[in-house]
Amino acid sequence: AVIKQSLGHRIDSLFRARKQFDNRSTNDTQRRLGVNPLITIDDRLLSTLETLITKVTDACIDSRNFDSWAFRNTSIAVNDSIIRFLRDLFSFLEARVVHRLILVYFSRFVSREGKQWQERDSNIGLRCSWEVSKLRLNAVTTLIRFQDQIKVASPLMEKWGNWSLRPPTRSNIHLFSDAIEELESLSMASFAVTEPVRKGSVEIPEWKAHWLVELVTDICLAASGHVEQSIQLRASSLLYELFWTSSNIGKLQGSSTVVASLYLSFIPKLLDHVSYLSSLPAKSALRKDILPCFVFVLQSAPFWLLRALWRKYCKRTEGKGATGCYGGIKNLVAGDDESSVKNDGNKNSGQSEQQNESFDEEKEEVHLPCILDLCSLLNLSLTTIEYEGSENHIDDPMSESLTSQWHAEFLLAPETDISTSRKRGLRGVSSKSKIRSPPTSTSSRKWHSHDGAIVIITTCRNIVREYVSMLRSAGDFDVNAIVNGPIASFSIGPGMNSIGNTRSKRGKHSVEGIDFSFKDKVIFIRAISSIYLNCLSLRQSDVAFIKTLLASTEILKVFGIELFLSAVGETLQHWMRVLLVHCGARRAKVRVEALDLLALILRLQWDSFGSFTRVRIPLLAVQTEVMERIVATAAARYYREQRKAKNSIQYLSNSKAEAALTPLWRTLQRLHDGSASNNAAFKSALQLLANKMKTLYRAYIAAHALAIVNRTEENKVPTTPDTMDENFFQVSRVVRESAEFSKKILGNNHVALERGPILIQNEVVEDAFLAAADVFSPTELPLYRVAWLRKLAEFHATRERHAEQAACRLQIYKTLRQAAALHDMLWNSIPFWPWASDPSEGSHVDGEGPTAMNTAHVSSPELDDNYNESHPLTDS
Repeated sequence: AVIKQSLGHRIDSLFRARKQFDNRSTNDTQRRLGVNPLITIDDRLLSTLETLITKVTDACIDSRNFDSWAFRNTSIAVNDSIIRFLRDLFSFLEARVVHRLILVYFSRFVSREGKQWQERDSNIGLRCSWEVSKLRLNAVTTLIRFQDQIKVASPLMEKWGNWSLRPPTRSNIHLFSDAIEELESLSMASFAVTEPVRKGSVEIPEWKAHWLVELVTDICLAASGHVEQSIQLRASSLLYELFWTSSNIGKLQGSSTVVASLYLSFIPKLLDHVSYLSSLPAKSALRKDILPCFVFVLQSAPFWLLRALWRKYCKRTEGKGATGCYGGIKNLVAGDDESSVKNDGNKNSGQSEQQNESFDEEKEEVHLPCILDLCSLLNLSLTTIEYEGSENHIDDPMSESLTSQWHAEFLLAPETDISTSRKRGLRGVSSKSKIRSPPTSTSSRKWHSHDGAIVIITTCRNIVREYVSMLRSAGDFDVNAIVNGPIASFSIGPGMNSIGNTRSKRGKHSVEGIDFSFKDKVIFIRAISSIYLNCLSLRQSDVAFIKTLLASTEILKVFGIELFLSAVGETLQHWMRVLLVHCGARRAKVRVEALDLLALILRLQWDSFGSFTRVRIPLLAVQTEVMERIVATAAARYYREQRKAKNSIQYLSNSKAEAALTPLWRTLQRLHDGSASNNAAFKSALQLLANKMKTLYRAYIAAHALAIVNRTEENKVPTTPDTMDENFFQVSRVVRESAEFSKKILGNNHVALERGPILIQNEVVEDAFLAAADVFSPTELPLYRVAWLRKLAEFHATRERHAEQAACRLQIYKTLRQAAALHDMLWNSIPFWPWASDPSEGSHVDGEGPTAMNTAHVSSPELDDNYNESHPLTDS
């Protein structure tokens, strides 16, 4: 404080004397009082300040300070005084002078020179290195909360002029690539080492733009990988605070793009932490703090600079398919400049060590982040910002900590229950008499998830378009296939829509092409499609689903069905799952886009291979599982409404289950009748596939009705009829849009009343089960045929029809016998991990669906080789 007051007094006296001299020579009207300009100091005074800061900082981080609480508190207070003194110098001295003093201060945390340092546990049980890291984070906190940090950082974009906001052309596209290289060269990673590892002094670099932002970002990002959890969480929260403050400043000043350009280098830095972030839980505090910062950069950074960065990462992906290196980071934590540490400690090393260092550098080039690592980071971001559900739908009493956390992180607003408002509207309740619900964070979390998902999907589409433009420049792409598609409008400038003009005018400043092999294209499509699949399987808004489906359609139109099927591989069944789920969505726009994508896949599959076999098998295999999930979701919603109304829990009736599946039925009808193709063979095959899917639909409704009857006969408890339900008329109106199979099976009595049990049409159920079994064959999905035959056999057993039961067992034996010979060549489905790990979206009260096939990846011991050797196939 004394030094600051003395320095301020000297500056004030100097400028006061200068003003008096100016007032004698000029008019009072010509000279007005203003703030004193910033000054520089001579080398002697600057050297004295550097020496003082070095000695005081070394005394603060001396490991002996942490042997007692008194000395520890003193070191914290002195350290805070130093950084506040350095921060206040911005009001007296030029930024270049303060820049050197601040770097001198932070250099003492990474150097062992001139200090008493031991990596040990102190006498009071504190880890010395951890306490030093906390002191440095205290200093970073002061700089982050410095109001003029954006002005001090001096964004380069302010000096570039208006060319950075113009779309790139062949003449200036190299400027954007050079700008990316310049931004990445501003790193301060040498000051972000978590422990003092340098034996010599640290060389203070010259002043450069973005220095303050780069310094703070590197230190926080390196500390986020610290061993101590409290240091991790504090570093990540500081990063979040930095980006949040900068975002608000950009919005207030109308310069969000300029502010976001400061953090463009945050993307390559964060890519070095993908492996570490992926090892954390999806909703961990570390990921919830860091990944929104990444999404902010994607949203606000200059679009053309991002395109240049995507071109750079696409170029690095060349040859990944041949080497089998599909990404992955060598070091989990960035910021350790090992090469510079070795050079400082071994300046007189021999030629052999230089050769080893050059070999290490060549080895590190293989692990440079590429577009595949970026796709991994986008997937992590999608999972982290996923919507976690409404607070009013949480019934677990142990979830108070979760809701309190939401209330602390998001804005609160009253939540409107759509179903409740509709009911009140039907009853004629006025809006003034409505009871206002308590404020919740549901709306804020919905918008947070929606905005983040939209930014990520838009980024993926831009990456695909940039990749296509690079393939065009390399002449390794059939432009005629997509000249009228969604990618045709995406070009790097005038004259680039024509491939002939591109090739004839290709010169020094044209887009750099890429030489991708077939495997390189496959792994690129696999990485992008995994993001779309992940988004379609999460809780997202309808707008996000529609944009994702449109983006998936772009991939098919651009790359074709052969590359798409090669890329998705076994995940094609997961694509069929999410597409069928969205084909049964309640929003018509989502259903239309999902069906269009499914129809496009089927059409391209037919044009390329002449059949639907590759798509038909997984599509039929997952349909029952999808219907089970849709009905389970409706059942969970129905049970939740009953708990809210404090009514006795009633099982979901068959008519309500059919109402939940009515959107899927309408989609199947459109698939059957809506094709505009003139190809008779294609239309016939498409109608045959749609009829098979309708058959499985009928069988599921019959299985659900049979489960209700069996449950009623076991419990013998009368239930409330549907006519007494508030939603009876709405459900009836929805069911009329379907084929009303429930009425054909159960008639008008859907529940057990006091006068008698439910009557079921046995012939209709028997025909539905048998038709569902005939959809499959012993050579295609035999286990599904066996499952429906077993269901039919159990049905006959309960009705004491022993001959029909024996016939079903015989058919099961024949199916398994034919399938055993082809066991190694049969296709079987695998669990879909997002559905298997998170059953909260759909669950039944009794824990099992009516068909008992909700996993759809059943296994049969009769098909195992070891089982066949010791147990001959017999009727079970």
